[in-house]
Formats: sequence, C-alpha cells, structure tokens
Amino acid sequence: AAGTDVDKYRAKLLEARSALYPRFSVTGFGSALPELRDGATGENILSDWDWTRLSPLMTGQLSFSQVLWTFGKLDTLQRMARQGIHIGKSVRHIAAMEMLYQVSRAWWTLVLVDELDDIIVDGQKYLSKERDRLETIRDEGGDSDPSDLLRLRIIEADFQSRMREVRRNRAMASDALQMGMDEPMTARLKATHQGLNALQFPLLPTAAYESLAVANHPRLMALRGGTQVKLEQVRLRKQQMLPDLLVIGRIAYTYVPAHSIESESLAQNPTNPTQSGGGIALRWNLDVFRKLAQLEQARVEHRKSVKQQR
Repeated sequence: AAGTDVDKYRAKLLEARSALYPRFSVTGFGSALPELRDGATGENILSDWDWTRLSPLMTGQLSFSQVLWTFGKLDTLQRMARQGIHIGKSVRHIAAMEMLYQVSRAWWTLVLVDELDDIIVDGQKYLSKERDRLETIRDEGGDSDPSDLLRLRIIEADFQSRMREVRRNRAMASDALQMGMDEPMTARLKATHQGLNALQFPLLPTAAYESLAVANHPRLMALRGGTQVKLEQVRLRKQQMLPDLLVIGRIAYTYVPAHSIESESLAQNPTNPTQSGGGIALRWNLDVFRKLAQLEQARVEHRKSVKQQR
C-alpha cells in the first residue's frame, strides 16, 4: 500500500508533462431550421419562415491548442511531482523498516519465550521437590512451619500465572511473525539463534550521531519533502495569476442544404465559427480574489509544515 504512492506521483509527473503536447477538442451540433419563404426578408419570425418545412443543420469542428509558455507553471508542477515521488519512496521505506521491526521483535520474543520455557521446566522441578519435602515433614510429624507450605503454594500459583503469560506472549509473537512473514497461521514457528552479535559503531560524538539520525530518519525525510511540496504550491498559486501563451487552431464545417453559406475567410469574419484558421492566443483567467484566497491558504499550509518539521 505504501508503494502505491510512488506510482501515484509518477502518474502525476506524467500529467504535468502532458501540457507539452497539444490538446484536441471535437464538437458536433445538429438541429432543424425552417425554410425562408420566397421574397421574404426573414424579419418576421412567423410569416417570413415556413415552419412546416424544416431542413437539417449540422456543424462539426476540430480545434487544438498547444501551450508555448506558462510562465513557470509547468516547471513547478514537475518539481512538485518529483518531490511527491521522493516522499512516496520515503514512506515506502518507512513501511519496510516497520515491517522489519515488527518481524524482528516477534522473532526475539519467541527466542526469549523459548529460554523462559527452560527456566519454567527447571522451576517446576524445584517447586515440586520442595513441596514433596515439606509435605513429607508434615506427614511424619516433624518440626515444620505450616506457613512455609502456604507460601510455597502462593509461589506456585504466581508461577502458574507467569506460565500462562509466557504462553500468551508466545501466541501473540507467533501470530505477528506469521503475518509479517506471510506464513500460514497454522504453521508452528520456533526461533533459533546462536547468540547476539554486538554492533560496532565508530567513535563519534553524541551530537554527530543525533544529526545523522535526524538527517536520515525516513519520517523526517518525508516531512521535509512535504514542506518542499507546500512551498512549490505557494509558487504555483502565484504563477496561476499570470497568463498562458498558446497556439490555437480550428477546422470547421457546416452543412445546411436549404440555406446558402457564405464562403468568408477568417480574415473577412474572425467571429464566424464555421471557418477554419489558427493563430497565437493569450489565455488569462482574471479570477483575482479567489486566487488570492488560494494563495493565502497555500502559505498557511507551508507555515504549518515548517512548524511540524521543526
């Protein structure tokens, strides 16, 4: 599950790069129009048009747009996606180390429980012999203190409670180990080892070890990456107030059999949607107040992330 974040941000990186390619749009429209009566000007919508005779109207248009310059928006989106990939890898590393920790803890719990089993067996033998000795002295009428046998039975009851706790710990550790190793829950696991090996560390000041731990801690690495993403979001909100420079084009066709279509060029009538052509466009969304509010939200998120990191 943690590894899917890497794939998600890689897909976001592809999404950011998709702005480098042109975008196409296809539009079709169909309707029915009345025919114009002979000699009529068409000013009167009821008398000049014959509504009993309708003719089809069909239009089609293929348009495309290619971004030439985004004033930094595309670069910011790509940096955000790369930081997301870095965060995803850190989170995946956290999950892997957490799994390793859980498996190791369960494994050494089994080792400890196995060693306690040997102690329990020896303890049971000692308690049994001591109880037999006290009971023999009591039965033979020897000089014995009844409280000794009572204390021994209290110790045995406490010992039985500890035995049940050991067995419970074994079951919990075994379940955790089977889940962590993806083993069948019916499998019987037994931990074996040949002794602990002492870790060898170079002689460095404590402050040096602390700085290394902080610098390489996976959660802090992910948090630092998230802070960088928040900063890129602030930059993106600022850049979204700037326009985009595009190349646009249009290929259009209109079919109306009962009406005449003037063959105007794009230069003669730029507003005629039935003509084809292309040119340079400047796209600018002037929704200033909403963008200012979004910019302030991004700044707050960045400040929050910086404080969490500290």
